[in-house]
Amino acid sequence: MSEPIECSARVRAYRECTPAERLVAIEQLAALECATRAELLDVITAADLEADWRVDGAPGMVPSVVATTRMGSTTARDIVRVGAALDRLPHLREAFAAGMLSWDQIAPATRFVTPDTDEEMAHDLPSRSAAQIEDLARQRELRSRPKGIRPATRIRAEQAAGLTLHLTGAPEQDPAP
Repeated sequence: MSEPIECSARVRAYRECTPAERLVAIEQLAALECATRAELLDVITAADLEADWRVDGAPGMVPSVVATTRMGSTTARDIVRVGAALDRLPHLREAFAAGMLSWDQIAPATRFVTPDTDEEMAHDLPSRSAAQIEDLARQRELRSRPKGIRPATRIRAEQAAGLTLHLTGAPEQDPAP
């Protein structure tokens, strides 16, 4: 027999549950987290529209969210962006608040779902994984990019390699100094 694994009383209480009970608890808590985050997004979107960030002296909503919630700027930027998007996507927002979509699904979905596709996508996306939705977002962003426009990372790499983009769009080697 193996030695019992040490854990806190909090974890021990869940260890005494059956696997099915723990699974239900995980599902319910994840849904609660989505519902709570959906409400947070609504409050942040309202605060942004009312420019509440001026009250705390922040230069914008993202720095205000960072200061208020102690989350990182990347997360705060996503929160502000997704909240604004969901304000125009009521069906997707409802699916998220109901726990049918996770944060990892909803964040990339808001990069391509439009008010015209909102209802359809709210029914379709819960059956897809977060990775599949991220792939959809990337594919649609690539398709919507005007021809001849290159990603910023490629432009920076070409600049670092000494290439210059001329009006024709064809890179040429920079002349030696």
